[in-house]
Amino acid sequence: MFRKNYISEKSDIVPGLAMEKRWIVLGVVLLFFLAVVLSPGPGEESSKEEETTLKPFADQLKEEITTIWADIEKVEYFETTRHVNVWFVKEAVWDESHLRDTFCYATFDIMATLVKHADKIDSVTIIGKTTMIDMQGNKKIEKVFQAKVTMDRAKNVKWENLEDVGTLKPLYANFDDIWWHPAVRP
Repeated sequence: MFRKNYISEKSDIVPGLAMEKRWIVLGVVLLFFLAVVLSPGPGEESSKEEETTLKPFADQLKEEITTIWADIEKVEYFETTRHVNVWFVKEAVWDESHLRDTFCYATFDIMATLVKHADKIDSVTIIGKTTMIDMQGNKKIEKVFQAKVTMDRAKNVKWENLEDVGTLKPLYANFDDIWWHPAVRP
C-alpha cells in the first residue's frame, strides 16, 4: 500500500510526466530513424558527385550533334591533340548517289555543331559507314567515307547554309582531305 501511494503521489505532483517522456523518446527515435533513412548512403553520395561533375567533352559533343541524315555512332576527343573523330552510320540508301548526298548533308550538320567549340578543337575527322555487300552476298557495315579539316578552315564556313548550295562541290571546297570507298566514289 505504501508503494501504491508513493506512485500515485508522484504522478499527482507532475501529471502526465511519464507520458511526456515516452513521447519525447519516441520523437527522438523517429527523428533518428528518418535521418538514417533519408540520408544518402556511400554509393549515393558518389553518384551525386558524378552527376555534378562535367561530362567528358566527347560525350557532350555526341549529345549536341544532331542530324536527320545518319546515326551518330561514336565521338572521340583527343585532348592532347585537340582532335575530334565523329563516326556515323547510314544503313539504308537507294543508290550510291543518294549515299553520297546523305553523307554530305550529315557532314555539314556535324560540322555546324563542332565549329561552336572551335576554342577546344583544332582538327576534325568525320567517318561514314554503311552496309556493303560482297560478291558472295554477305552484308557488313564498313567505312566508305572520310573527311578531314582543320578548325582554322572550318570556322570560316557557314555549314548550316551549305545544303542550299549542293553536296559534293561544297564538300570538296571546304575539307582538306576527302576519301571515298571505290564502290561509292563519285
